Amino acid sequence: MKRLSNIFSLAVVFIFMFFSAVFTQDVEQKKTLGIGMVADGPWERNDEIAKIFENEILELLRGEADIKFYDYNNFLGDWTLDGVSSAIDKILSDEEIDIVLAMGVASSFLVSQHRELPKPVIAPFVLDAEIQDIPYSNGVSGVKNLNYINSPTKTLSDIKRAHEIYTFKKLTVLLNRLLQEAYPGIRDYFQQAAEEEGFEFNAVFIEGAAEAVLNAIPSDADAVFLMYSGGIPLKELTRLIEGINKRRLPSFTGFIREYVESGVFVGIIPDNFFIRHARRTALNIQRILSDERPETIPVDITENSRLIINMKTAREIDVFPSWDIINEAELINEIREEIERRLTLSSAVREAVQVNLDLEAKEHYVAAGRQNINEARSYLLPGIKLSGLQTVIDEDRAEKSFGQQSERMFTGSAKATQIIFSEKAWTNYSIQKSLQTSREEEFNQLKLDIIRDAATAYLNLLKMKTIENIQIEYLKLTRNNHEIAQIRRSIGVAGPSEVYRWESEIATSRKSVIEANTMRNSAEIALNRLLHHHLEEPFITEETSLNDPILLTSDERYFEYTRDKQSFRALRDFFVIVGLESSPELHALDAAISAQARALSSAKRAYWMPTIAVQGSADNIFNRAGTGSGGVDLEFPPEMSGIFSQPKDFSWNIGLNISFPLFEGGLRYSEHQRVREELRQFEIEREAIEERIEQGVRSYMHIAGGSYAGIKLSQTAAGAARKNLELVQDAYSKGIVSIIDLIDAQKAALGADLAATNAVYTFMIDLLNVQRAMGKLYVTATREEQDALFDRMEEYIAKKREQQ
Repeated sequence: MKRLSNIFSLAVVFIFMFFSAVFTQDVEQKKTLGIGMVADGPWERNDEIAKIFENEILELLRGEADIKFYDYNNFLGDWTLDGVSSAIDKILSDEEIDIVLAMGVASSFLVSQHRELPKPVIAPFVLDAEIQDIPYSNGVSGVKNLNYINSPTKTLSDIKRAHEIYTFKKLTVLLNRLLQEAYPGIRDYFQQAAEEEGFEFNAVFIEGAAEAVLNAIPSDADAVFLMYSGGIPLKELTRLIEGINKRRLPSFTGFIREYVESGVFVGIIPDNFFIRHARRTALNIQRILSDERPETIPVDITENSRLIINMKTAREIDVFPSWDIINEAELINEIREEIERRLTLSSAVREAVQVNLDLEAKEHYVAAGRQNINEARSYLLPGIKLSGLQTVIDEDRAEKSFGQQSERMFTGSAKATQIIFSEKAWTNYSIQKSLQTSREEEFNQLKLDIIRDAATAYLNLLKMKTIENIQIEYLKLTRNNHEIAQIRRSIGVAGPSEVYRWESEIATSRKSVIEANTMRNSAEIALNRLLHHHLEEPFITEETSLNDPILLTSDERYFEYTRDKQSFRALRDFFVIVGLESSPELHALDAAISAQARALSSAKRAYWMPTIAVQGSADNIFNRAGTGSGGVDLEFPPEMSGIFSQPKDFSWNIGLNISFPLFEGGLRYSEHQRVREELRQFEIEREAIEERIEQGVRSYMHIAGGSYAGIKLSQTAAGAARKNLELVQDAYSKGIVSIIDLIDAQKAALGADLAATNAVYTFMIDLLNVQRAMGKLYVTATREEQDALFDRMEEYIAKKREQQ
C-alpha cells in the first residue's frame, strides 16, 4: 500500500513538472508587441478613437501577446501633408514600435504612398484606393508591410441620397483642406452628382472660426453637405452647425453619427464606423502575429450606411422628409424637449377633473337640479302678485253706469296666497331633494369614470411609447443582423438569400414601427380629448412605476396580503366592504329609493288628506277720468241716495280654501300602485348593483393578482430571451447557426420584451379597475387617506384571522 502511495506521489510531481514546463515554454514564446499610432493633427476626439482601437486590440489579442501602446501625441501631424509626412517618418524610424497604425485620412493616404516600409503598417481610414491611387491588386496592397482598410467611397451615392431627401438647387460642400489634398478626386464626385441630379455646387474649406466658414457659404445656397472636419475644434464645429441651422439650411453628412447628434439634419452614416474599423484592424494584427505578411491580407471592407435624421433640427429649419424617408430612417431627438407642457400621471388626473367637457356638462346638470328644489319649495312659500289695469270705455256706457264706471280708469290690485297644508307640495319638495342627491352621485360616478379613463389613457400612452421604442430597437437589431449577413456573404459563408431574408425582416420591422407610432399618436389624441386640449397638441410625459406615491402599490402592505390564498381572500372581502360603502351608484339608488318611498307615503295619504290654503286680495282705483268720473248728479230720496252713489276706491277680501277630491276616476289608486311597483323596482335594482359591485371587485382583484404575478415571470422570460438572442446572434456571426435560428431568437426576444412591457402597465390598469369597482380611486387620495385605508384594512384582516 505504501509503495502505491509513493508511485502516486511521483506521478503527481511528474505531471506538475510537465505542465509547468509547458506553461513556462508558453510564457517564453509569448510575443511582446509595440504598437504606435500616428494622427493627422490635434483633435478632441483623438483620445476617444485611439481608445476604441486599443480596447478592440487588447480584447482580441489577450493571452497572445504583451502589447504596449505608444502615445500618439509623440507622432502627431499639424493638419498639413508635410506635417503628417514628418510624423510618419518619425514613427517608422522608431525601433521600439513593431506595428504602425495610421489613425487619420491623411496619414492613411500618405503612408500608403510609401513603396518601402521597414515595418508592418495598417492604414484603417483609406477612403477609396482607386481614386487615391493607393496600391491595390486582387484585394490586397501587394506592397511589403502595407495593409489598409479600404472603404470604397460612397460619396456619390450619399449626395444623390441627400438630393432625393431634399431637392436642393445650390449645394455647398464643407470639407477639410487636408481631406481635399489626400482625396483629390472628391470634387469629381460632386461634379458628377451635380450633373446627373441637376444642381450646382461649390466647396468651402472648414478652417478657422465657425463665423468665417459661415460667411463663406454663399447667400443663395439652399443646402450644405458636411464632409470630414478633423482639425476644427468641436466647439467651433458645434457653432458652425448651429449657424447653418439658424440660416434654415438643410445639412447632410456621410461621415460619422456624432455630426448628426451635434445638429446636422440628415446623416447617411456607416454603421459603427470606428468600431468596425477597429475590429478589422485587430484581426489584421492577429494575422500578422500569426506570420501572415501584411501585403497579403485583404483590404476591402463592406460599409453599410444607415439613414439618421435629427428631428430637432428638422423642427428648427422647418424641413421634414417624406413619410417614406421617415419610415426608413432612424430618428433621433424625436421627443420635443422645448415643449413646455409636461404631464405626470397625477397632473393628468387632476387636469381631467378640472377641464373635462363631459364632467363640466354634468356639473351644469347638477346645478340645474338645485333649481328643481327651489321650484318645489316655492309652492310652500307665500305668493304675492301685483297688477295694474287701465280701462277705457265708451262715453255712453260710462254715462249710463250711474257713476259705477268712469270713461277712463286705472286700477291696482295685490293678491297673496299661502298654502297651509298640501301633501303633494311637501312630497314634491322632499322628492326633489332626494333626486338632487341622486344627481350629485351621478356626477360622482362620472367623475370616477373620468379619473379612471384619464389615468388609463395616460398609462396606455406610456405603454404605446415603450412598445414603439422596443420596435425601434428591434428594427436597429434587424439592420445589424442584415449587416452581419452581408459580411457573411462577402466572405462566402452565406448566399444572397440570407441578405434578402433580412431585407424582408427589415421591411416587416419598419411596418411594426409604423403601427406602434400610429398607436402612440392615437393614445396621445385620446388623452388630449380627456384633458380638453387641442387633440394634436404636443406634450411630454413622465414615466411612472409601481412605486408612484399616488398608486396603492407604493405601500408594501398591499402586496403583503396578496402573497397567500387566505390573506388575498380577506383582502378581497375588505375591498368589497369598502366598495359597498363608497359606491356612488348605490348612493344614487338609495336617494332614488328614498324619493320613491316618500312618493308612496304621499300616495297613501292622498285618499284622506285635504289641501288647505289661505288667500287674500286688495284693490284700489288710483285714477278716474272722463264721463262718470264725478258720480251721478241726481236727486233721490234720502233712503235711496246710497244706491247710485259712487263706490269707494279701495276694497279688500280674505278667504280660506279647503279642497278634497272625492273621485278622480281611479287616478289616486293608479298612482299608489305605480309608485309601489317603482319602489320595488329600485329595491331589486339595488340588490343587483350590490352583486355587480362585489363581482367587479372580486373579479378585478383576481385579474390584478394574475397580472402582477405575470410581471416578474414576463421580465424573467424577457431577460432569458435577450441572453439567448445575444448567444444566437454571436453564433450566427461566426457561422455556427442558421438565419432561421437567429430570426426565431429575435422574434422570441421581441415578443418577450413586449409581454414584459404589457405586464407592468396591464397590472396598473387592472388596479385602477379594482378601485373604480370599489367606488373610490386612490390616485386622487391624499397620503393620509391611503394610510387610513391600509390601517382599516389591517384591523379588519386581523379580526378576521382571530375569528378563524
